[in-house]
Parts: sequence; structure tokens; C-alpha cells
Amino acid sequence: MNLLAPFLVAAVALAASSTLCAQTPPAGPVVINEIFYHPPPDRVGLQWVELHNPGGDAVDLSDWSFSKGITFKFPSGSKLAAGGYAVVVQDAAAFHRQYGAAAPVAGVFTGHLSGHGERVEIQDAKGRVIDWVHYSDKAPWPAAPDGSGESLERVHPGSRSDIPGNWVASLPGRPPGPWGTPGRRNDAFRTNLPPIASEIKFDPLAAGRPNRVSVWWNDSDGVASADLVFQVGTEKGWGPDKVLKMPRAEGDAKGGTYAVEIPAVADGSVVRFRLRAQDGLGNERIVPAPQELAPAFSYLSWVKPPRGTIGQLHLWVHGHAEPAGPSFRNPRRAKPEKPGRGEITAILVPPEGAGDPDLHDFIRVSERAGGWKVRMGHGRTLMGMKTANVIFESEPRWVLAEHLAYEVYRRAGVPAPASGHLRVIVDGEPMGYHLYVEQPDEAFLARQGRDPDGNLYKILWYGQGVVAQHEKKNHPQTGHADIKDLIQGLASRNGDDQWKYIQEQFVVDEVVNYFVVNSCIQNWDGYFNNYFTLHAPGPHGRWEIYPWDEDKTWGDFDGAPPKKDWYSLPLTYGANGDPPANGGRFGGGMFGGQMWWRPPGWFSGPLLANPGFQKRFRARLREFCEAEFTDAKLRPVIDALEKQLEPEVRFRAGVRDAREESALRQFHEDIDSFRRQVVHRREFILKELGVAK
Repeated sequence: MNLLAPFLVAAVALAASSTLCAQTPPAGPVVINEIFYHPPPDRVGLQWVELHNPGGDAVDLSDWSFSKGITFKFPSGSKLAAGGYAVVVQDAAAFHRQYGAAAPVAGVFTGHLSGHGERVEIQDAKGRVIDWVHYSDKAPWPAAPDGSGESLERVHPGSRSDIPGNWVASLPGRPPGPWGTPGRRNDAFRTNLPPIASEIKFDPLAAGRPNRVSVWWNDSDGVASADLVFQVGTEKGWGPDKVLKMPRAEGDAKGGTYAVEIPAVADGSVVRFRLRAQDGLGNERIVPAPQELAPAFSYLSWVKPPRGTIGQLHLWVHGHAEPAGPSFRNPRRAKPEKPGRGEITAILVPPEGAGDPDLHDFIRVSERAGGWKVRMGHGRTLMGMKTANVIFESEPRWVLAEHLAYEVYRRAGVPAPASGHLRVIVDGEPMGYHLYVEQPDEAFLARQGRDPDGNLYKILWYGQGVVAQHEKKNHPQTGHADIKDLIQGLASRNGDDQWKYIQEQFVVDEVVNYFVVNSCIQNWDGYFNNYFTLHAPGPHGRWEIYPWDEDKTWGDFDGAPPKKDWYSLPLTYGANGDPPANGGRFGGGMFGGQMWWRPPGWFSGPLLANPGFQKRFRARLREFCEAEFTDAKLRPVIDALEKQLEPEVRFRAGVRDAREESALRQFHEDIDSFRRQVVHRREFILKELGVAK
């Protein structure tokens, strides 16, 4: 953990303030009053900017224009009444659907507000800048307006727009947001700007000792009082609020440092606190604002947390876990996920010698098959993951196989989710070791060096047709046109013409590597479905494949032999023209065939049947089996996993009231099956390649 984190945040805040102050916005008759710059994913086109006339006389807006951020020119005769509001929108229909037909719209702008921040500027008819604001999604600007449903509201029209402390998130309303106050007075409006906080300092890991908290408050009307409100939490729940007065340590009433020590708390506790101040006129500010995604600062007190051979994830759910979403048992079309506020605390304790525990507060956790989906929220990650699936489904082998599968994909150069194992403790109850797998999302794409603005699809086994079997994970407004065009393009070509098209449309080497690993680990369910695909943005953007749901691999399938000693998945599997095994049909087994058989996939069918692609695939498969998919390379990986998890198998058996001897026997048998798969599957592949040659 970086103990300098709060000091760095404070330094960034000061730097941002000083930079913005280099050019002060003019004190014009009209101000930029509210900005809705990042709608939730299911509110496409719902960007808007509001102007406000705080004066006593109407203002002629004829030929005034937004010249930065967005483009819009007010027509001749436009007036803004005294105390009035003018809202320019990105999409009038979307705006009225959200806020009602009577909601005022002054016009429709062109362009697009950045979700990360930019300068928005309003000019009069003579080109003079009347007001501007350079908002941001980074501290010290509020985080909640960045895609969580809130707008960015100005607090005091008479105070400068370049001061982050003059802007807050709008108050949350009832779902289905978004919210904000277009066309009326801001909920955040104050007749005077409340005190502004900066240089907030505290220790994020105060183990067994008091924690000094300091803040610089300033206000031109003087700071009349300052205090700190805190509560202490444990795995059993949260205690009541307590208040500590914060005396001024230096400076004067108009600007000074206020500090207090929060007393030492019990080992394994978390402290949440908020800062509060009033000025000489009675205006109050609370930091963080109650409507923020993280409405309190948090720190951890843990002198000697328990350690093991793997990390430990402590979740304090306390009844705040969300209900399970769609699953294979409930195959309905999933709607774009709506952002929400988290109440859950997570503490990551690394293995022995791997660093300090890491606190993640105000996160979201929802139940899913076999475990939980952990969402870290705005600007935060858990071991680099924004969203992690923490699972232990019915077969212990799957928890091992999936992680080993991703390891092989990574060795082949395929972008694969981060994975590993953690001991999970929920509200103090040990749950045993679980698999964690990174969710393919914007953070995953960014970590892989991919453009998050590309179209990301999850391929499903259920549904009929291209659209139903490709669940779009982002940009719902653009539909499925690109994936339909791609599949039509593949189907309408053959031979050299098709191979040229494949090279134009796909990152060929990466897709070849995906199918190579599928063949090595016998990922029979990763051709027809069970993968993600990304279409990079731009007119020449190409397609990639990312592996997913790798549990039934390494010789496992529905109805597989107990020893998982199946090594003969054909090298032609997944291609157009590949005949069903033993006359089987989709579903196999009960229909008279093999349970592992699937019809060709949307991508695998034409690609693996194309002579040019097939030649590249077989050459790479031989190379990979000779260099990487070998006993010499993978046995140490499998051995290390066995050594790391054996104590956890014992522990899990104990907390689950299972027989330790049986659990260990099954564990070692599973590990041995992976070793055998590497040897015998490799032998089969090389023999088949030799015959083909």
C-alpha cells in the first residue's frame, strides 16, 4: 500500500487548483451552471449543458455560442430571463424521455462532451468569453457525475467556475435516474460558497495507533467551526457516529490547517470519517459530499493480519450484496448494467511477505453462480481488476482448470483475464479458497493496451441468430451492425478471397493463438460460444478473441471419464465441414453422440476451414507444442499450484465440514490429470500434425 496516497491526492488537488487559477473566468452576466457529461450506458445521447442568468435583468443571447467542448449558436432573438435557465442538449428526444415533455430545451448542440473532462466555453455575439469551466473526472472534482447518473452542479453562481469546490454532484434520486436539475435551481445552490477543503492528510494504514487527520479549510467569511465525524466498523457491523472537534493548528480563520487525532481502534477494524466545517454565515460543507460514490474517507487498522500461501479477501457484506443477475439457468437477455453505489468493504491481505493489506471501501458486490461479482467502482482496482468474479462452482477441479487455462493463453500471447486464487472470508465466516477471474471490461481492455471504445461482445450458447448469441457489453446505441456485417462477409467469400478478408478483418496471429490453445487444452466449448470478441474502433479496426469460462477443459466435459483421460479432440474441430462425432447433434450424449461435440462457431467455422488460416493454425500449433505446451515448461507451473493450494484444500475441508482425506485425494488426482493432459494431448497433436504433413 502506498502510504503517501493521501498526500499525493492533496498535492494533485493543489496543482489542479493553481493551474486553473492561471486564467480566471470572467464575471459575466450568464454562467455555466450545470453539466451532464457522462450518461449511464443505457441513457445514450443524454448529455446537456445548462446556462443560468443569476442577475435581475434579462440577457440577450442572440448569436451567443458554445465554442469549446460542444458547438451551438443561439438564434437571433434568444433571451434569458432574469433568474432563468437555458439548456442545450445532445438529443432532444432522449432528454424529453428522461425529464418529461415540458422540460425546457433551448437547442441541440453538435459534438460530444468528453467523459474524462474538457473545457466548456460560452461566448457572446462579439466572441468575448463570458464563462468557462474545465471540468474533470479526477480529484478534486466530484466522481459521481462520471457515469453514475448525477450531473455536475454549480454551488454558487457568483463564485468562480474554475474552482472545483464550487461544483458538486447532483443529489441522487429514485431509479431509474439519471438525475440533475435541468431548467430549475440546482439542489446544490447556496447564496454563498461554503468553506473549501484541501490538503487532506491521514494514514491509510494506522495499525494499532491513533491517526492524525488534518485539512486546510479556507473561506473568505471565516471558518467558524470544524469537526470530524467518524464510525468504526468490524466484520460484525458498523458502530455509531462519533464527533471530534478539529482545532486550528496554523493559519487564521480565513485559511488554516485544522487537525485532530482519531483514537486507536481494535485490530482488524476500519474507520470511516467525514470532514465538516461552517463559515461565519452558517454555510456548511461536508467532505466527501454525502452523494459521492465514496461518501467517507476510510483507513484500516490491522497490526498482524493472518497470512497464508495465497491472499485472503475479507468481504464485509452486512446484507448489502445485490441479488444474482442472469445466468445459464436463467438465459434472458441482459440489459446494460446500471451504475450504483457500493456499501461493501473489502480487505485484501496478500500472502506472507507480499506487502501490507489493502483496503477497498464502498464497493459493490453481487451474488452469482458459485460466488460473487466484485465491482471496484470509479477509478479503483483490485489487483489491477475493476471487476472480479470470485467463484467456487460445484467441481473443485474447475477452480484449478480455469486458472491453468488462462495461464496457457497468456503464454501464447492471447489477451486473457487475470486469474488466481484467494481465501474468502465473508462477514468473518471463512468460505475457503476460491478462484478469481477478471471480468473483460474497459479496465481489462486498457490493461491489455486495447482501445476501450471498441465494441465488446460476449458469445452465448443460447438464443437464435447472430444478434441473440452476441450479447453486446457496451455502446448499445450502435447495435450489432458490425458483427452482422463481419459474419455476412465471411459467409459470402471462400478460398483466397476469404483469406484476404480474414486478414483485413482479424488480428490473425492473436486469433490463431486462441484456437491453438483451444486445441491444446481441448476447450471444446470455446469454439461455438464461451468467448468475448472485440472490434477495435475506427474504419480499419480489426477483431480479436478473448477466452472465457474455461472450467470444463483439460480433458473434462459433460460425461467425461473420471480420470479425465480423454486426449483425442480432432484438430479439425470447430471448422465448417467438421462432421459430428459418432453422428451426434448439438447437445451430444443423450442425442446419440459425444457430449463434447458442438457445431462450428460463428468465427471458428469459416476461419478454421479456410486453407490459408488452417495452414497458419497448424504451423503455429506445431511450434507451440514443441516450445511451450511441454512437460518441461508446464510441469513446474502445475507443481507450484499444487504446493500453493494443498494447505488451502485442508483448510476448506475443515470449514466446510468435509473429509480432509477425500478432499486431498481428489485434489491430487485432479493435479495429476493436468500433468497427463500435457503429455498425452501433446503426443496426440504432434502425431496428427505428422500424419497431415
